[in-house]
Amino acid sequence: MTRPSAALGLSTLATLATLAALASPGTARAAEPDCAAPGTPAARLICEHALLAMGNGRIRAQQQRLLQAGAIRQAEIDAFLARRDACTTVACLDTLFSQWNQRAARLRADRRAP
Repeated sequence: MTRPSAALGLSTLATLATLAALASPGTARAAEPDCAAPGTPAARLICEHALLAMGNGRIRAQQQRLLQAGAIRQAEIDAFLARRDACTTVACLDTLFSQWNQRAARLRADRRAP
């Protein structure tokens, strides 16, 4: 079995650890996937790697807050989920999660701009 740090890479671990530390208890849970019966390779990877599960949960919570605030639309969440579910490697999920985090940072900055 591969050590998590070797499989995920140090930058990914640092990023996800930071996200996990910043997440409130309510956002650390992943509403999906169902780890009792993961239906896609992405779901299996998320369920097998705690840091991916925490990152996924944080992203889902951010998306719901942004949706409720009107900053994004459901179609953007659906597109993210489709891209996420198409991933078959940790590297793919890492890239997608990083892209989302950059998007979320831009949205936060835009909301603060005068």
